[in-house]
Amino acid sequence: MKAHERPLPLAGVRVADFFWMIAGPLGSRLFANYGAEVIRIESANRVDRVRETGPHPDGPWSVNADGSFNDCNTNKLSITLDLNTRKGVALARRLVAVSDVVTNNFTGSRMDRWGLGYEALCAIRPELIMLTMPVFGMSGPYARYGAYGNGINASAGMAALSGFPGQPPIGLGSLYPDFSSNPYHAAIALLSALHYRRRTHGQPPPGSGSTRRLSLRRRRPLDRDLGDGR
Repeated sequence: MKAHERPLPLAGVRVADFFWMIAGPLGSRLFANYGAEVIRIESANRVDRVRETGPHPDGPWSVNADGSFNDCNTNKLSITLDLNTRKGVALARRLVAVSDVVTNNFTGSRMDRWGLGYEALCAIRPELIMLTMPVFGMSGPYARYGAYGNGINASAGMAALSGFPGQPPIGLGSLYPDFSSNPYHAAIALLSALHYRRRTHGQPPPGSGSTRRLSLRRRRPLDRDLGDGR
């Protein structure tokens, strides 16, 4: 078999992808690029902000022509659903019933409030792998908070490590974790879960954007917690 005729590593895997914005879609893009069938489920009422804010080519404006959105979503399929209706939720459940993976990066309880939480979906697809990637985790006092990469920079302490002595922090100036740590941690978690499921019908470990972001800070959180004064 010639190299170009070999199936890609993730061929045969279907992902019902509720991710939006940047960090999540970049993670599921890796799956799509390696052969998975990734189906974006977008809101019929609230357009993905990345469709509106990135660069557009000259000519008539279109939500389908945004450069940033298309970069984050290459090789994917897409549908729109109104998940605030029974019909929209029913259609989402039909798609999940024939999918291997469900992804989302909403705030902690959003999927549950639609009736699309992990336990509800496992009732129709017991071997389902679900990756939920909320910024501030699934529980706790900040679970209902949302943020972009800059919010993660601040909450994880990265912004406080920038700047000059005696002056306020200046921040990183970009949505750094959205393009760096979070998409790749998401992809690795899904690959690990698929491998684990082949042997034991397992599920992915929990995590949140702030948790994943801390992994890039090396020993500085420990230094501060242990009181070295720096």
